[in-house]
Amino acid sequence: MFNRHKKDQIYKDTEEIKEDVKTLAEDSISQVSKDYENIKDEVKTTVNGAIHSVKKEVEYGLSQYNAKAQELADKVHDGLSKEITKYPWVSISIALLIGVMIGGLLKPARRS
Repeated sequence: MFNRHKKDQIYKDTEEIKEDVKTLAEDSISQVSKDYENIKDEVKTTVNGAIHSVKKEVEYGLSQYNAKAQELADKVHDGLSKEITKYPWVSISIALLIGVMIGGLLKPARRS
């Protein structure tokens, strides 16, 4: 009878331990899930902030570029503007050639 009582107690303790382990696992999974959601939200916030900052910088850079381009356009003589409108493809070709030359000068030399 004493052995039967010990066996029953061991069985009962084993079942309690199983339940405790199950509860611990579920709680751990729940906590990991909450932590994951918090990290995900923080990353979203950080990325959105970075995107906003980049957009702001790009808009500022474009406005500066447009202002400089307008300044240069205002300085161009009327005669040149008329010639450009008469021969747009020649003007585009010259601008392309100048761009390629500037790109070649600014590109770092390739090393083997």
